[in-house]
Amino acid sequence: MKRLDDAIDRTAHYARLGRRYRHLKNDELGRRWVEALGATVARPDDESARLLQEDLFAEHQLRRMKPPYEQVSAERERLVAEVVAKLRELKLLKLAILTTTQTHPSQRGACTRH
Repeated sequence: MKRLDDAIDRTAHYARLGRRYRHLKNDELGRRWVEALGATVARPDDESARLLQEDLFAEHQLRRMKPPYEQVSAERERLVAEVVAKLRELKLLKLAILTTTQTHPSQRGACTRH
């Protein structure tokens, strides 16, 4: 339920800020959301692109409309592939750290006598 709560919270936050994109016609709103999602996928670390996409998504929600998902299937597949790759990378990094600490115990406290 956390994901649903997050989406509701983001939509409520967008509404409280004054619904910046309420003036857009439905087609324009959809076009901008497609562009924003593309920018988010192209630059996943760009918070401004992600926030724009979330605001446009929130405006869709407030209008009780679905964004034009059919227009972004390639971008969504790319995003999912990138997330999966990052998760694998993190898992391998964690495994490497665990392996290193288990096979090479810390030398702290070791006494060196000559």
